[in-house]
Amino acid sequence: MPEDQADNKRTKRYFISDIHLTDDNSHKKTAKSYPYSWIGKTRIKMLADFVNGLAADPTTKDVVILGDLFDRWVCPANVAPAEFGSIMGAQANKAVMAAFRNVASSGAKLFYVYGNHDMTLDKAELIDAIQGIQVLGDGKNLGLYHCGLLAAEHGHKYCLFNAPDTKLVSSYLPSGQTITRIVTQNVANTGKGDNQFGDMIAVIKEALEHMGDPLVETVLVGLAHKYGWDENMVIQMSDSPVKLGQMVELYKDDYDRWSQAGSGVNAFTAVLDDMGTYGGNLHKAAEDIYFAKDHAKIVIFGHTHAYELHTDPWDATAIDENGIPDLAECNSIYANCGSWVDGCKKATWVETEKDRDGDKHHVRLRWYHEDGTKSTIRTNHIALS
Repeated sequence: MPEDQADNKRTKRYFISDIHLTDDNSHKKTAKSYPYSWIGKTRIKMLADFVNGLAADPTTKDVVILGDLFDRWVCPANVAPAEFGSIMGAQANKAVMAAFRNVASSGAKLFYVYGNHDMTLDKAELIDAIQGIQVLGDGKNLGLYHCGLLAAEHGHKYCLFNAPDTKLVSSYLPSGQTITRIVTQNVANTGKGDNQFGDMIAVIKEALEHMGDPLVETVLVGLAHKYGWDENMVIQMSDSPVKLGQMVELYKDDYDRWSQAGSGVNAFTAVLDDMGTYGGNLHKAAEDIYFAKDHAKIVIFGHTHAYELHTDPWDATAIDENGIPDLAECNSIYANCGSWVDGCKKATWVETEKDRDGDKHHVRLRWYHEDGTKSTIRTNHIALS
């Protein structure tokens, strides 16, 4: 088939987020530590099969990784975080890394947008590991996939605990990194990781009930106390150990400073945005930053691990799995990719497709099953004109 005809067949864009690949040590049980990786080998294999399927599909136009593909934050506080090279080269991750390389060499385009857990990743290192990948932005200035009426990013820019910390000169790591290290230390010590997100949310909710206190300090100290530690807890960074008390001093005023970050959402909303389905799941950011200013009609985020497809008007009838079309035209669509980590019941992604004959842009929220089958959770469209 001539190249231009092949290109015309490529009509689908796929958006995945929050894979959280870690090094081989994170999967091991030792005499001193339990496994602490957020994504296990079963989900990694599922992802590799899914991505290989995209590489083989002649209708795949773009595959967009919306951040947190790799993870240096999910690491116990008492050991230095793994380098990205050891994560990319981990035995556990070889199949999925090969699958991404297959996409990059398939005729489809592969894009990467920075997330918070991989915000310190060197662009050149990723390009060397997956030749042909296109890296958008950088860890501090983030990145944006933008195509016509569609805009996609990780979404952590609008979240108080996870946006790049612009007051820091070098690392720009936010308080969310410290929070994750504390929680991961507890998982490594106890082997009990089922409620780690619930622990974080519970402490944030309690802090919101005592807004007279510095919010970020209350969260950091409260989480440490929950697990039996105090401000003398040592957190091993890449270059040197620091005490939790030092981190508290660094971040304690972040709530009051938030307006200076210039993200476009207020501080209270930025806290809720970090709480996934317990908060706003980033709808407000999509509305305020994109829809209200007519910068896009379709917005796709990740970060929250909570999949969603939200339309305006909300009651726009979805296409069901039997293919019955929706009856109401959407003015805008916000979608969240969800995540592939073990803590999420469904491994999900968002796909879009332009139907120029029908003058529509379809947006589908879909779910990949362990047996390799796929389901549609919800789908809607907007007019191209």
